[in-house]
Amino acid sequence: MSALGEDPLGDPKTRIAFEGVTGFAKLTEKSPVPLVYTAVSTPGYKFVSNLSRQYLRSEVTELAGEAVIFGKVQRILREGEQYEAFSLLPALSTSLPNISKREQRKIQREMTKRGLAEVVKGPAIILSPVAVYR
Repeated sequence: MSALGEDPLGDPKTRIAFEGVTGFAKLTEKSPVPLVYTAVSTPGYKFVSNLSRQYLRSEVTELAGEAVIFGKVQRILREGEQYEAFSLLPALSTSLPNISKREQRKIQREMTKRGLAEVVKGPAIILSPVAVYR
């Protein structure tokens, strides 16, 4: 893997970063794809669904845009309730099993601030998707 005669991973810091990214990709490759979306007919409500990767017929990057989603309501969040739609913490907690609940909450707050986690606040609906039509 060389570009113009140079090894792009020759630098130790670059190699460590690359290995970290590929390691993280392996940790999340079997986890569901979280979707947070809104519907035109219900302004003010957010919807959250987790798509199983095994049933996807397209790349995850192709999921942006308008779609019709048919599903079953799993939970309704009232105003003030929260739901963690996405977090890197579960993937990281397998590699850091001895972390306390207090430290997990602290890391979770920091991850939310940095955009590495998403917490949906009610009113919202947690939907188990049956089909997504594009």
